[in-house]
Formats: sequence, structure tokens, C-alpha cells
Amino acid sequence: MDSSGGGGRSYYHRGGGRRGGRGRGRGGGGGRGRGAYRHQPYGRGNNNSNNNRNRRPGNRFGGDQVAAQDPETAMIRQVSSFVSRVGEFKNIREETIITPDGDETITTAISLRPLEATTAANINDLVTVLCSEDKMEMLFRYHIIEDSPELKTDSESSMSVFPIAPEAKVGKLGHVLISCAAGLPLQTPCYAALTLAIHERIKATPWPGFAHRCVEYAMHHISKDLDDALSSGKNIAQEACRIKLLLRFIAILGKIGVVQGFQNEQAMNPNQLTVFGLLSLLVEAAKAAQQRNAATVSYLLATLVLSTIPYIMEYVPQESIVEWILKPIQTLMGEYKSSFTPGTGPSAILLKAEQDDGDGNNDDEEEDEDEEDDDTSSQVCDSLQDLLRVVGKMQEPSRFRLPVDSPWKGLTQVATPNPESGETETTLVTYTGESIYLSVGNFRSLKLLLGGEGDFQLVPFDLDGVVFGRLPIFGPPPSPDEEEEEETEDSLPPNENLQAFKTGFGLVDRFFVSETLRDCLISHESSVNPTGLQHGSPKSVAEEVMSLHHLFVGENSAKGLEYAMVETIFGLVAQSREQCALKHTTVSRILLELTRLQPQVFSPSLAVAMTNLFEDYLPALVPQARDNFSQWFSFHLINTDYQWPSAYWNLWEPYALSPNKSSRGDFVQRALQLMVENVSDPSVLVRECLSGSSSLTKEFFPRTTATHVDHAEGSALASLETEIERRVWDEHEDPGLLSEFLLGEEVANALQDGGGIWLRSQILTRVLVSPFIKIHRNLKDMLDNTEKNDDDMVDDMALSKDFFSSILKTIAKYGKTMKDVLHKESEMHGNISQGGALCLRHVEAVAFFNSSMLRGIVACFVRHSVFDAVAVAQWTLGDILDSGSSYVVPLWWVFILDALRLVSLHAKGASWMVMDGAAAENDVLVARNELLKYVITRACTLLSLSNEKKLNAMQVDLLEGTKMVTCRAVAVSKPQEGLASSLADLCTGFGGSLAVELLKNSLLQL
Repeated sequence: MDSSGGGGRSYYHRGGGRRGGRGRGRGGGGGRGRGAYRHQPYGRGNNNSNNNRNRRPGNRFGGDQVAAQDPETAMIRQVSSFVSRVGEFKNIREETIITPDGDETITTAISLRPLEATTAANINDLVTVLCSEDKMEMLFRYHIIEDSPELKTDSESSMSVFPIAPEAKVGKLGHVLISCAAGLPLQTPCYAALTLAIHERIKATPWPGFAHRCVEYAMHHISKDLDDALSSGKNIAQEACRIKLLLRFIAILGKIGVVQGFQNEQAMNPNQLTVFGLLSLLVEAAKAAQQRNAATVSYLLATLVLSTIPYIMEYVPQESIVEWILKPIQTLMGEYKSSFTPGTGPSAILLKAEQDDGDGNNDDEEEDEDEEDDDTSSQVCDSLQDLLRVVGKMQEPSRFRLPVDSPWKGLTQVATPNPESGETETTLVTYTGESIYLSVGNFRSLKLLLGGEGDFQLVPFDLDGVVFGRLPIFGPPPSPDEEEEEETEDSLPPNENLQAFKTGFGLVDRFFVSETLRDCLISHESSVNPTGLQHGSPKSVAEEVMSLHHLFVGENSAKGLEYAMVETIFGLVAQSREQCALKHTTVSRILLELTRLQPQVFSPSLAVAMTNLFEDYLPALVPQARDNFSQWFSFHLINTDYQWPSAYWNLWEPYALSPNKSSRGDFVQRALQLMVENVSDPSVLVRECLSGSSSLTKEFFPRTTATHVDHAEGSALASLETEIERRVWDEHEDPGLLSEFLLGEEVANALQDGGGIWLRSQILTRVLVSPFIKIHRNLKDMLDNTEKNDDDMVDDMALSKDFFSSILKTIAKYGKTMKDVLHKESEMHGNISQGGALCLRHVEAVAFFNSSMLRGIVACFVRHSVFDAVAVAQWTLGDILDSGSSYVVPLWWVFILDALRLVSLHAKGASWMVMDGAAAENDVLVARNELLKYVITRACTLLSLSNEKKLNAMQVDLLEGTKMVTCRAVAVSKPQEGLASSLADLCTGFGGSLAVELLKNSLLQL
């Protein structure tokens, strides 16, 4: 049985599953292509071309539709497919290839890598097809701008009415080529070579200058994406990735000679720049942005420049790179504060120090050693710092070949040196024109930064999707002076692939793998168009990522590569947020598909990664990162039929069952609870996932101190709750009538001897969420039957009914009633937020067993303005009726972030109204400041309860949760000068607590 589909032997046993290999696809067995390259996707005999014969429609019922299709549109679609696939890493020969292969008419033979030679052969075939006479006018026709004075006025007047689209100035094929170059990270050298081949092939036709038009069009796209990113602050990750790829494309054209790459005397003429001059100009723009206090603009430009340097090192002297680029950027980075700085950065993955897990171990000596080891490496917290470090070491040997691959060296063309004799010979393709210069005259953002011209406005944004945090879960890269460590555990068989990764992948190689993988994920992200059609899939992205091994050279070049990929993806899992560029679901699905494609390769690496994570990293991770791993792990197990070694569960069991809160225990408990939430029958987890650790079923539901209130049978409160429940769930009474009943004298008289406050609100809240009691009971019955090996049937009707949807609709229906009751009781009992917090405590008591449902219900109450954000904060932070409790709701910050988001959306909806827009924004600002003041003050109060050297689990939750809430609150509303310092001042007066001081320092970095 094929284990890649979830069946068969476990992923984590030798011999299990189908061996993952190269996809052979169509034509994998050979074919009838000519010459040495038999796999020609663009040959004239290809099924797609059909030799211009009339084709019968594949579906005889759709014949009219096929016949009515526009031939030109169909051809362009086919050409787009050809161009997008020309650089695919398929059907690559493994032996060394000398190009041209055995052709005696070529006097110079050039040695190429198998990938380069295969790519060159594919380009040669494709160019022959694209440059055939019947296609040339359609593919290469472009709009020619007349410069003659007599036509200038007419041209200007017509352009004002019918502006010329940029793609019309380059032609259809040029548009397709540049689009592919901007969206396919692994094929950049291929598209530079394709540009050269087409340029030389059509230089004697009516449409010469193809490469020049492509360069101008690429510069247009760089200008548009950069201006859009800096003026809107949206889609930064996607636009930055496209800019980066096009800069590399232009840099490679500098190698070929199409673009002037370097001149000894660098003149900063914005309309006559070399490739190196363009990068130097961007560095100047980065320096100007920093002077304007636009730090993120500065670091974005620095990232784009640094990522291009590996592609210009062949033709730019090292001393020029250091003097004009590296030194200025290093000066810029002197003021850089990474958002991933452990403990204080707003996006930190790691804590400043491990939390106290209550295991009683004295780790002081180990911590001192770790601090000494990390004196230098700990400063490299993110990919920007890593990139700067790597660029400075580019002279060191690297097996990664993407920046130096040269497929254009294998391009050939047929020449006729003697037309009279008719003799022909095959020659290598080289650029025969003059190198062109680059122009940034249309860059509105650069005009503003460098000259202060124009009305362009910079918008604040963060660097999510541009700068990523680092999580070296398999350890640091080997040092050149480091001796190979001796194996200390002789009883364990050596992991050859892990050892190959640790010793064979140095600093430069690891960085390039991570950067290229992230570029692939951003460029190939799945999307759904307005018609509901999905573009791309996690499987196709995984297949693209799997081809990374072709970019390495050397013996067994791919050995250990899976560990580099897993380390990168684990880092992305750890730092994922709901609003981030690479979402948690996307990354998790891609890692799942990688495991399915090659289970024998990726499953062992995942097992090692999980071992390192559990033993070494969990106490050092921020709570959100730890929860991200719990979510990934539960998702992965569900989608791999729970194939995970039982030894792990046996090892984790004591942590999960311990009464003390710890990072490792929280991770296991949360993973189990998420699996329960995402299966219809939790008993399957007992049978198939935890067969050897059945005691873990005790942790299937979260722990909570909230208890469900059961009134004495026959009491006035019990009778009132029963009556309200009948009106709401049986009779579906009109909300107005229910309000009259609840606020009437009959209920008031019944509550006189109730002995409590906010009684109406509490009872109505319990009634609205009462179906949760039945859901919980059904789940417990399933588990009880499993433990007893009882085959009694559970209530199927109860399982099939969508109680959650019914509860949401009921809250929406009776939301106004709930608000009326709360406001009425607030007249007697004071602060309405306190009443809301008390009601939410009752919601937790009945819905605690499913965190997703609990979160949805709380959000529903906030969406309908029943409870405000402060009420949510008071509930989650245990501040209910002066109880003095230090209990904190698990993942408390998530509920507050939801409330903030809903309040912000409400304000944006009101802003469309001219009269109420400004007032709504002001209300949000006031509400935000009130919420932040409460959250920070309450967190400091709870943090100061303990002042040990190491933070305990609750303190870590409070510290990191407060940081997340504050960062998000600042992001959803207009910037306010001096906000960071005013928030930090709230942390004074708490007795010098270490935890409070850490929070204060974090707030100052906002």
C-alpha cells in the first residue's frame, strides 16, 4: 500500500511507504525527440501545436464553444504555458554534459552543469517555435512611440484619452516573459537566457531590440511595485519578492552584456545607470529614508540590494561592493533593532531566557554556557541580519549555484557564413548589440527620497514577509575552524542525512536554501479568483520546493537538504500570525505535502525536529510560537492517520499529566485538545493515536477553574432560568417581548431573594449558550464508551445538529435584549464591563472544552456590541468582582485581539459615513487607550506577584500576551506620538519586579 497517501506502514519506520523519486510525468520514458535532448516540450511534433491542423473538440457536446474561441487568445495562453515551463527542473540528465554535445561544427565547447545544459536545450527548442514566421507578428508586435514633432501633439492628445498600456510597449511575448521572471524564483537565469536567445533570433526582423524592451518593462514593474508598496503599505511581501526577482533578472543580463553592469567611474545619473549604479542609488535612497525616520523603507531597500549582490559578483570588483554598498548598509544597520530580538522584540520567537517549567533542575551552568556560545550568533535574530552576514562571506565556497548558473552559454543558433555555397554552421549565441543603461526617471518614490520632488507620500508598514525570524532547530552551521564532533551515543545508529546537513551545509548554503524556499512559498501561494477557481495548490508548491536539490553541486548534493527545508518551515510555523504573509495553514499544508511526496526522506527529519523542539526549545519559545507548533502537530497527525511513534507519547505523558503548568505540558495538552476539536468522534484518537498512552485522554479538554452553576431544584432562580430557556429555545419568543419580561416586575420579585448581583444577565447568558452542555456531554459519552469497550450508540441526532450555528444565530437575535438587561443592571451595580466579564465567565464554564467554539462565541457577543473589549480583558485576566484571583484564561490575548479587530472593523464601517467617520475613529482611539491602560496595569499587577530570577509559565503568558495586544492595538489605529513611552510609564510602581521591567523594555521598542 502506498504510505504517501496515509496508509501502509508508518512514515517513521524504515522501509515504510513508497520511495519518493523524481516525477517522470509524460515523456519520462524517452520519446522520439531529435539529437541528444530527447525530452523537448516545445518540439514541432508536440501535441499542443498540432501542426496547424483543425482539431476535433475533445468533448463532442462542446464543439461550438471550442470553435468560437478566439485563436489569438488561445495561442497566447499556449505560449504562456510554454514560457512558464521552459525552466522546469524535469528530465535532467545526471551525467556531465559538454555543450554543444558532439557537434563538430562548433569550434568552442563549454562545460555546463546538467541543469544548465538541459535548460539551454529547452530554450533552443522553444525559441525555434516562438520565432516561426506565422507567430512573430502576434508575439512581437508592440506600440512604437513616434518622436517626430509633427506627430507629437496628436500622440499626446490621444494618450490622454487612450493611454498606452505598458505591456503594449513590449509586446505579448515580452509581457509573458517578464511576468514569469517576476514570479518564478528558481528560473531567473533561464529567463535571462531566453531573453538573449529571442533578442538575437529576431534582430533582423521588423521587431528588433527585444531585450531592450524587456529591460524597460522590467524596470517599469520594479517602479510600480516599489511605489505601490511604499505608498499603500499593503502586499509588501509579494511586491518585495517580485522586485527582488526582477533585480536579479537585470543583474544577470549585466553578466550577458545586455545591460551595462559596471563602470569604474560611477555617475549617479538617474537616467543612465549601470546595474551597480542602480544598486548604489537604492542604497542612497535607503540612507535618505532613514534620515526621514522611515526606518522600514530603509531596511526594505537594503534587503533588496543585499539579495542582489550574489548575482553581480562576477563582474563588479569586491572593493567597489564593499565601499559603495556594504559599508553604507552596515552603517544603516547600526541603528537596526530586530523585531525578533528574544524577549523584547514585538515579533520575537524566543524568550530572553527559558521559562521556569517547575522541573526542579538547576540549569544555571548550562545557561551560562549557552550565553557564551551565543555572544555573536544570538545577535543574528532575523533574515536581514543573516543576509548581511552572508553577503560579507560570499567569497567562501558554496555549493548553491543559482547566482552563478549560466544556461545562456549553451544556446546555439544556425548561421550561414557563405550564402553562395549554402553551407551552414552552428554557433554559440552571444549578445551582439550595445549594452544599455537603466533609468529610474519614473520611480516616484525615489524622486521623493533623493530629491524631495513630487507629492508622493510614504506610508508606515512593517516588514512581515520581507524579514523573517530564525529558529536554528538543528543547531548552528559548522565553523571553518571547528573540528568534527565525536559521536557520544554509540548505541544509536548514525543519522547520515542529519550529519550531512550539519557538516555539509555551511552558513551560506543554509541561508540560500531558506531564502529560496521562502521566495517559492510567497510566489506560488495558492489563491482563489472571484469565480471560485483555485490557482495553485500546496502539492504543486511542494513539488517546486523539492526541485531545490538541482541547485546544488557536488557528490550527493541533496543529502541532508530536507533538514534545511524542515528547519526553515519550522521557523515559519513558529512566527506565523493570523495577519502574516505566510499563514500557518499554508505552511502546514506544504510541509504535509512534502511528507507525502517523500515520506522516507522527510519523516525522519520531522522526528528529529520534534525531538529537538521538545527537549531544547519549548521552554524558550514564546507562548504563541508554542501554540503554533501544537496547531501544526495536530493538523499533521490528523492528515497522516496519526502515524507517530508511541515512544514519543510515552515520553511526553508525565509532562502532560503534571498538575504544574509547563511549556512542554502545555504543548502536548494543546495538541491533543486541537485534535479533539477537529474530529467528529474523539474515540478515534484513543484507538489509533494513543493506544499505548490512554491516560492522556484526561487532557482531551482544557483545564479551567470556571464551574457551571446549578441552582437548587425548585428554587426561584432555577424556575426563572427554565422559563427563559423555554421562551428562547422552544418558543423562539420575540426579543422585544423577552426584554419586557426580563425587565418587568415579575422577574424583579423573583430575584429579590437571589442573593447575588447581575443575576438577569448571568441567567440570560447561560441560556443563550446552554446547548454547549449537551455537546460536551455527548463527547464525554463517546470517550466513556471507548474506555469501557462499550458499543452503546451515542445520540446521532445530537451529533449531526449544528448547535454552534444555532447559538450564533440566537445571540444575534437576542443581542439587543442582552444589552438592555446589562444596561439596566449597571444602574444598580455599576461598571457594565464588570457585568460583562462575569457573564463571559459563565460562557467559559460551559464552552471551555472547545477553544475554537469558545472563541467564536465570545467574538459573536462582541460583534453584536453585547460586551466591550474591556469586559473581555477583565474576564481573560481573572479580574471579576474583586475576587483577587490570579487565574488567567489560556491564550487570553487571542480573545482580546479578536475584540480589537471587531471594534476596528466597526469603525471602518462607520468611516464611510461622512458625518460619523471622524467620530468613529476618535471613539476607537479612546477605546484603544482605555483597553491598553487596563491590560498593562492588570498584567503588571499579576507579574509582580512573583519576582524570581526565571519567569514562571503564567508570567511568560502575561508578558508575551501583553506585548501582542499592545502591538496589535497600535497597528489598528492611527499612530500617536509618544505612545510607547506613555505605555511604558504604566509599568512603574510595582516594586522593581524583573518581569515588569522586561515588559517595560518591550513596550519602549514599539
